[in-house]
Amino acid sequence: MKKVIILGTGFAGLHIFYTIRHLIGEKIEVTVINPTDYSLLKPSLPEVAIDGLDVKHTHIPIRKSLLGKGATFIQSNVTAVDAAAKTVTLEDSTILSYDTLFIATGAVKDYDAIERYREYGYSVCDDHEAQRLYERLQSFSGGNIVTGSARSRFGTRIQAPRLSAPCEGPIGEVMFMTDHYLQTEKKLSPDAYTITAFSPAETFFEDVGPKPHEAMEKYMQKAGMHVHTNKVLTKIDREAIYFEDGSHLPCDLAIVIPPYKAPGFIADSGLG
Repeated sequence: MKKVIILGTGFAGLHIFYTIRHLIGEKIEVTVINPTDYSLLKPSLPEVAIDGLDVKHTHIPIRKSLLGKGATFIQSNVTAVDAAAKTVTLEDSTILSYDTLFIATGAVKDYDAIERYREYGYSVCDDHEAQRLYERLQSFSGGNIVTGSARSRFGTRIQAPRLSAPCEGPIGEVMFMTDHYLQTEKKLSPDAYTITAFSPAETFFEDVGPKPHEAMEKYMQKAGMHVHTNKVLTKIDREAIYFEDGSHLPCDLAIVIPPYKAPGFIADSGLG
């Protein structure tokens, strides 16, 4: 029987698994590997960060469903892939063989690429960081909020748009949700704070095209929000956020999308 291994249980990993089961049934042996026994519902993370949604609502249990569809589920980190030998090595040194491997682990959020992020930065990119931001907002009483995406560098093996920012959709959510939260829940006057966005690209929201940007621009102007483009984030400190061109913005609360990078096992295995 052919062996298939799927790494990751996000949208891509689960889609691959259920598609295989639908098209091929149980004629092949499928093993799914993930560090947690749940899939993280990332689109709900801004609600955790700003609305206080219980983080448990972003954890979708997967073990029972996968086992019910005849999969073998292993909760573990992958440390190496040997493409020539067609093997996967787990953190406990277990080695698994495969005929076909699907890598659907997603990118790693490289918070440490931003100087002093751990001290002064916040994000909505994972369940831990979203909870940190919610806790910070509870004590926020006014000041300058700056939000945006750091620059990521992408590979060239496939034909894809050359984007400067990894994902700017959540920045739009953060801007408007934070504005609403501060006025309705914290009862702050619009004069008590500013919300400013930045982008490493020439155009804010380059990943979604010009029409959404044009639609949002009028709402941003109405709310008094400003955008600075061609700004590559390098450092955050207590009172400002700094960019590669030497400029900075006053900042009391930095909410950023960090650079993306490949999981360690991909680089260590020479896969990219």
